[in-house]
Amino acid sequence: MAFNLSCELAGPYASAAPNVAGSSSFSFSIPAAGLYMLDYKVSMPRLSQGGSASGVIVTISNATGPVTIFSGLSGADGGRIDFLAAVNDVITFNLSSVTAADFVSINLIKAQIAVSSGV
Repeated sequence: MAFNLSCELAGPYASAAPNVAGSSSFSFSIPAAGLYMLDYKVSMPRLSQGGSASGVIVTISNATGPVTIFSGLSGADGGRIDFLAAVNDVITFNLSSVTAADFVSINLIKAQIAVSSGV
């Protein structure tokens, strides 16, 4: 069974509490057990744009476990993750940050996400 999904996620949004991470997530359910590939590209503030460095962290988790599949480095702007999943596992892609530059305006941070099943 072929599976292809793509979306754009905006955020993270600032929390009302100081020093608390802003967060934005996208979740999807796995239709069939097997190998899956998740590619992502994050656009974020850059020093060359006059802002400070972004502190966005990408976390990909399997809520069914629960288990963290991947936790990226602060400010990393893309990658590809291959993972095994069982039918009906719920995978969550999350953007989070505590860096002030990431909350300057709504929709400043965006991630393009593409998920497909493997062979």
